[in-house]
Amino acid sequence: IASPDTQRWSLGFQRELPYGMIIDSSYVGSVSHHLYQTLDLNPVVNLATGDRLHPELQTSLVPSIRIGQGIRTVRAASANSNYEALQFNVRRGFKSTPLGAVQLVGSYTYAHYLDNISDVFGFDATPSALQSVPQALGFSPRIDYGNSDFDRRHVGAIGLLWTPRAPTAGLMGSLAGGWTLSAVSHWSTGFPYTVQNGFDRNGDGQLGPDRPDISNPLAPLNTRASFSATCATGFTNPDGLPGNCVDPSTVHFVEGAGLPNARTVGRNTLFAPGLDNVDFSIAKRFKFTEKSGFELRMDMFNALNTINFGNNVAGRTIDPSGTGQGAFGDFTQTDSFGRTVRIRAKFEF
Repeated sequence: IASPDTQRWSLGFQRELPYGMIIDSSYVGSVSHHLYQTLDLNPVVNLATGDRLHPELQTSLVPSIRIGQGIRTVRAASANSNYEALQFNVRRGFKSTPLGAVQLVGSYTYAHYLDNISDVFGFDATPSALQSVPQALGFSPRIDYGNSDFDRRHVGAIGLLWTPRAPTAGLMGSLAGGWTLSAVSHWSTGFPYTVQNGFDRNGDGQLGPDRPDISNPLAPLNTRASFSATCATGFTNPDGLPGNCVDPSTVHFVEGAGLPNARTVGRNTLFAPGLDNVDFSIAKRFKFTEKSGFELRMDMFNALNTINFGNNVAGRTIDPSGTGQGAFGDFTQTDSFGRTVRIRAKFEF
């Protein structure tokens, strides 16, 4: 069995600018092969009957649950990933200015991270063992290759450290001197996420990797339709009233059945809202002697009390039956806490 391997490369330059500024610019990349993933080596080959590639491993005598029986998973070194990025960094050392000593650091990264699975315990949308059997012909074996769970297209940060100019002796030195202010601002594009089918369309006994089909690409992204036996169109709108039938050509996503095809939505094709956060700190130091002093410090995390949405996107399943999720595409779970303040005192001797 091959071991995971990674090749990395980079090219960059550095230049000094006026006012003590230094700029770094780099192109970096890496490609990895033989990454570990979980595969089912006994996939379903007949979705109508639930028969697997090796039916003798299906021990259940209850036909309604035969699809979930006989799964044989292995840890295989068969996944791949690719990362490329442009990185920019500007910094200025802690130097004196008319307003005091200032240190400034700023960075920006434009990157794209691709893989066909981001979790060693995750499953592909189509069991890899099916790629060599006739029932699987007609779809690309790279159907799961797309944006990684860790893909962050744009990431930026700015850090500032400032010690205001002030007297160093006497009463004014004690009151106006010894102050330090710092702030860090960080922002990035949101987490990528996958629209889920809500139905085990490939019969591998796993709901997570199954994805729906795209019906009308021009329809709004928050429109969907799931299977319905009571509707003449065969589909119902889960976001409408019970029994609300819908024409599948009027929605963006429709619940899919059978193996993925050319209309199946890609993996991690949608992104949650971007992330934005500012941390702030202020400190005051009182100097008693050369070896002793007292410092009072306040740290404020998420100083602007920004709401940052996480990657747990509520209602991303086409068929919400039994999931308890909200409206489709509703971002209701946050990735960070509200504003938090921490105050501390330190005595040095």
